[in-house]
Amino acid sequence: MIHSSRYLNNPVMIELLTLTVENTVLAKQEGLLKKFKLTTSKMHLSDSRGVIQNYDTPEEVLEEFFHLRLDFYVKRRRHVLDTLELELLKMDNKVRLIVDVVKGDIIVNNRKRADLSLELKEKGFTPFPKKKMRRK
Repeated sequence: MIHSSRYLNNPVMIELLTLTVENTVLAKQEGLLKKFKLTTSKMHLSDSRGVIQNYDTPEEVLEEFFHLRLDFYVKRRRHVLDTLELELLKMDNKVRLIVDVVKGDIIVNNRKRADLSLELKEKGFTPFPKKKMRRK
């Protein structure tokens, strides 16, 4: 029934099973839980602190990790909002600069960069520092 099997050499031992299409259909008809003798009781998993704990139902796992997942959701959402607000501010600066250059209020040709940046600060443009390169 099993087409191939291999172990991944990770700190956590995982065995991957590959089924052929015909065997997959047969396994689904018989029921995957019954065919592979899978159960959802007496599950031993690492809890949110990294300690091995026994869970009797999948709902207990969900209850254990709900608050942890919620905290990460809030952090991710805050990061996305901060990134979008920064992008909006940058785009607003770009539009204002283009409009001012077209109107002739700001002249960018034949000027030193320091003079131009000083004028932009005086006119209320938000300065954005250059990003530092991350080392990998």
